[in-house]
Amino acid sequence: MKKLNEKVEPSIRKNRSFSKGNDDYFSLAEVASYLDISVSGVKQKIREGAFRSYKPSAKLVYVKLSELKDWIENSVQASWQEIDQEAESYLLNSKFNSLKVAA
Repeated sequence: MKKLNEKVEPSIRKNRSFSKGNDDYFSLAEVASYLDISVSGVKQKIREGAFRSYKPSAKLVYVKLSELKDWIENSVQASWQEIDQEAESYLLNSKFNSLKVAA
């Protein structure tokens, strides 16, 4: 196992990202560039549980590209129209429920 790591780690350090099977892994710097945020921002996202990191050794940290893409696709933000509709629905239901209780 140690010999395998000695052969694999230099190529990983040189290329930073690597593939294993059908999965691509990105370094924190590459994820930061991909998301256009700082490396500390990526670390914060990992701490918040937005996506997982993989740490094969003390200094190497990677993120699986497929998990990163899933997080991006599931982070859809509502449009102003959707927010207005939700607020209107909430207010109507709140008023209706308060009138129901008072009666």
